[in-house]
Amino acid sequence: MAIGGDQGGSIRIPASWCGIVGLKPTFGLVPYTGACPIEITIDHLGPMARTVYDCALLLEVIAGPDGDNDSRQPRNFQVPEYTKTVRFNYGSITTKMYIPTVKKAAV
Repeated sequence: MAIGGDQGGSIRIPASWCGIVGLKPTFGLVPYTGACPIEITIDHLGPMARTVYDCALLLEVIAGPDGDNDSRQPRNFQVPEYTKTVRFNYGSITTKMYIPTVKKAAV
């Protein structure tokens, strides 16, 4: 797991190149306090992880107010339990475990 800074794809693009999950959160969901800003309207910090579940778990930890005055965050924001919404379907089994899906390319 890692935290990346995304101003123009710097979480999502490297994640796609490396075969991991990268998420650029909604504006203000994750505080930017302590990070080096480029432009406050496009700066985002977000999770990068091996699976969607791990990404959701890290997002639960880093999202929400941080005690400082981050004007991009709404007051009294409650962080949802993102890991409870992650499900992977494999046949008739629904699990929270990582199950890679491999599809053959059309030739």
